[in-house]
Amino acid sequence: MPPVLRCTAVGRRWSDPLGERPPVDALDGVDLALGAGELLCVEGPAGAGKSTLLMIAAGAVTPTRGTVRWAGTDDVGVVKPYRMRGRPWEYGALTVREALRHHADEVAQREPGWSPPTRFVPLLRRVGLRGVARERLGALAPIDAFRVVVAQARLSRPGLLCADDVLAALPPADLPTAVALLRGLSAEGVAVLLAVREAAPVVAAGAAWRCVRLEAGRLARHDAVVAGPGPSVTPSGSRLLELDVAPATPAQWRRLVATLPSMQGVGRRWRVPLEGRTPEQVLARCREVGVGVRGSQVVERPG
Repeated sequence: MPPVLRCTAVGRRWSDPLGERPPVDALDGVDLALGAGELLCVEGPAGAGKSTLLMIAAGAVTPTRGTVRWAGTDDVGVVKPYRMRGRPWEYGALTVREALRHHADEVAQREPGWSPPTRFVPLLRRVGLRGVARERLGALAPIDAFRVVVAQARLSRPGLLCADDVLAALPPADLPTAVALLRGLSAEGVAVLLAVREAAPVVAAGAAWRCVRLEAGRLARHDAVVAGPGPSVTPSGSRLLELDVAPATPAQWRRLVATLPSMQGVGRRWRVPLEGRTPEQVLARCREVGVGVRGSQVVERPG
């Protein structure tokens, strides 16, 4: 199965439309691959090219050099990318429900045949906003404003989420909560590309197990596996990844069970203990053996 996103020798040159400044190479020869259910952290200082990379990944900008493929095609629409930014609204007087309704209507206009939900209670509960539907956006705490951003992303149902410096406005104490919300998306199969200036505090909060670093438009560090606190530490032993899998051949099942012998069937779903592994690693193994995952969620171990 091809990755959700593959950038090969991607470069992007920005030119001054007035001709008063020389062209600038924001990206130069960047190679990157991101699979379904993976969370990749891209760190780098201001001007490193992070925003340009995310715009290219989302299909908002065409690279000057190199190629970009989405799920093995040149059609960005197949993965429905969504660009998440820290300020998704212009008017703080909107209530949380009004903001979600407005966003849902925008999605419906882009996707004929999709009907916006009439009730937002399940979505609000899912991101931790239960009981604040009538609160004004301008009065929300930073972490609750971020929850709204995540709720809007969920409404868009993306296959690829490009989150550009969305954690910068949060106090350190709120980072674990914000990271858990992003990991919830990746655990459901969304490929998450997260851009930050400094990865260390974000990774310490459990954000990623793969990181790259951009400096002056080039990759200064490639696909580093970052050790540290996260879903693979001891607390994960009490959690399970519940999978809704697509029909598979006996050979595919044998290969999957051979590497995940602790899998257990629960009705039409399967549960995999997260003992020494992340949800992304389980989903990656499913992809490797050709078993499709229609949905996934992290649940607590019963009893």
